[in-house]
Amino acid sequence: MRLLRLLAPLCVAGVLAVGVTTPAAAAVIFDEGIDGEATGALPGEDLGILALGTSTVIGTLPGGFDDDWYQFTIGAGTQLDDILIAAFTGPASGGNLSFTPGGSFNVGGFDAGAIGQDVLDIAGPATILGPGTYSVKAGTGNNENTYAFDFVVSSTAVPEPASLLLFGTGALGLLAKARQRRNRNPTNA
Repeated sequence: MRLLRLLAPLCVAGVLAVGVTTPAAAAVIFDEGIDGEATGALPGEDLGILALGTSTVIGTLPGGFDDDWYQFTIGAGTQLDDILIAAFTGPASGGNLSFTPGGSFNVGGFDAGAIGQDVLDIAGPATILGPGTYSVKAGTGNNENTYAFDFVVSSTAVPEPASLLLFGTGALGLLAKARQRRNRNPTNA
């Protein structure tokens, strides 16, 4: 029991030393209804470096073969886990998606049935994207559609060696102190 009282502060210190990253709350980073028409050509409307957490893009495809391209950057120490189709309204034949981790390629169609689906899963085996700059497109033929994408970014940061060393040194110190007390007073062990 005594050892547990000694180790409790160590656990708290360990969490503080390693650090806890709290993702930012979901935020709309581009809304065509407010920010104006998204560009119809590569590299796309520049969304900048995506923040931790969920960032949303909202757009409208008025028909007539409209394309909305978005360029985004994944910063160092982060990764893009998902580009979720968050909303879709329009005809059942839907819109089309393209994604560029380098060149442009079509990754398939989407409609209301695709809500919740990850564009990266539609694109193929690269289901997580590391640091870099990418583009994604929502497009349509003659159909009028509205859509929303949720970009979900998480941290890949690992504790720095100095923090781990500090944590380990503290743990060894507390264990040595507990052992010293036990050896001085063996009846309380």
